Amino acid sequence: MRSSAGVARSRADDVFSALAAVACLASLALAGCESGIRCGRNQVVCDGACVTLASNAEHCGTCGHACAAGEVCDGAGSCAASCRVGLTTCDGACTDTAHDPDHCGDCDAVCTAQDGANAYCGANGCTTGCPAGFDDCNGGTDGCESELHASEANCGVCGNACGVDEECASGRCVDAIVLYATIELSDANVYSGDLVSAAGAGYPDGRSAADHLCALTKPPGASCSRVRAFVSVNADDEVRDFPANYGVPTTVPVRSTSGETIDTSFLALLDGSIGQSLLLADVYPSASSAQIHWTGTNADGSLSETACDGWTATESGGNPIFTEHGWKWDANGLWIARSPIACQNPEALLCLCY
Repeated sequence: MRSSAGVARSRADDVFSALAAVACLASLALAGCESGIRCGRNQVVCDGACVTLASNAEHCGTCGHACAAGEVCDGAGSCAASCRVGLTTCDGACTDTAHDPDHCGDCDAVCTAQDGANAYCGANGCTTGCPAGFDDCNGGTDGCESELHASEANCGVCGNACGVDEECASGRCVDAIVLYATIELSDANVYSGDLVSAAGAGYPDGRSAADHLCALTKPPGASCSRVRAFVSVNADDEVRDFPANYGVPTTVPVRSTSGETIDTSFLALLDGSIGQSLLLADVYPSASSAQIHWTGTNADGSLSETACDGWTATESGGNPIFTEHGWKWDANGLWIARSPIACQNPEALLCLCY
C-alpha cells in the first residue's frame, strides 16, 4: 500500500497533468502541446514524443532547449554541470530514485505491476496499487480486475454483491427490473385471454386480474415488491404508459430471475428489439414446452387490437376475438408483437417485478 504522502503526491501529479492537458486543448499553439498524443503525468510532447521537461537534456525546461555537452537537465528544468541534490543521473536524465518506478532505488531497478495495476516507488522500494475505482478482489494474477463502480459482484468495495434484481451504479446497488413468465414455476400457468375468469372472484377487470396472476406466479428469486403484468389493457393502460401509470423505472436494466440482461432499460424494450431472446435469457425455462405469451401490445408498447376485450372475454357474438402475442425465440419486434391470435388459446403471461 502507498503511504498517505505518496497518495497525496500522486493526486497532485494527476491534477497537474489534467490542468496541463486542458491548457493544451485550449491552445494547441502552446509549446509542447500537440494534438492526438497523450502523455504521462508531468510530460509534454516535443518533436512528436512525450518528454519530461524537468530532466530531459534535449528539451530542458522547454521544447527544443538542449543542454550543452557535459551538462545535464538538473531536475528543475535548468541545464547544469550536475543533478540537484537528491537526484541521480540515469540514462542521461536527473532522476529521483526514491520515487521513480522506472528507476527505483537504482537506475536499473524497474517496478512492475500486474495488468490493470499501477507500480509505485517509495521508501520501502517497489509497491503496487490499483487506480482509483478499481481493486484486486480475487487475489489472482489478473491485477485490478474489479471495476468497483459497475461490478455487481464487488459494488463499491470488494465482496459487496448486488442481488439479481439490482445493478451496480456508481458503486451502489440499486434496483433493477426483473421480467419473468408465469410458466417459470410451472407450464400449467397458462391462460386464455379471459384473464378475469382465470383470476377468480375479487379481480373484476383485466389489469387487476393480470397483475394478480403474475403475483401468484412470482419466482422466489424475484425479491422486488411491485408486480405488473406486461400487457396493454385499453387506451388508458398501455405498456408504454407503465412509467407514468405505475412508476416503472426507466434508467435501470431489465433482467431475468437468473440475472441475464434482456435489455438496458424498460424503454429499450419498446424500440423494436431486445438484447437477447427470452429463451436465451432464461425467461422461458429450456425444458418448457410453452412458446408464446399474451401482450395485446404493438412493438412500440401501444395497444393492439382489442386485448381480448380488456382481457375479459375470448369471443364476441359467438365469434372469436383476436389479439397480439409475443414469441420466445425472437429478439426483434416479434418478441412482443408477432401477430394476432385467437383469445381462446392458453398462453403464458410476462410479468415485471420492480
